[in-house]
Amino acid sequence: MNKRVTIELPAEIARAVIAAAESGAEIALTGDGRELGTVTATAPAPAQHAPLEIPPAPDAAEMERRRVAIERMRARSDAMGASVTTDEILAWIREGRR
Repeated sequence: MNKRVTIELPAEIARAVIAAAESGAEIALTGDGRELGTVTATAPAPAQHAPLEIPPAPDAAEMERRRVAIERMRARSDAMGASVTTDEILAWIREGRR
């Protein structure tokens, strides 16, 4: 019986593991300076997953734009007597609200 296990990894490590699996290599897993075990892909990896797409990190100008937008929204909500969390403000920015 095939089981699926999902393990959250940093993207760079996940890509390396996927590349190794796609090449058919046996993958040695290490931890604490020693080998803990090996795994081998049993099916072609491309059939098992979609390509990873990780957006680039925002540049300094974008981070400054976000900081200014957060300050403006916080000032606006304070002036209205509302309590707004940073998470709510960030959601508004993602939606394009100013």
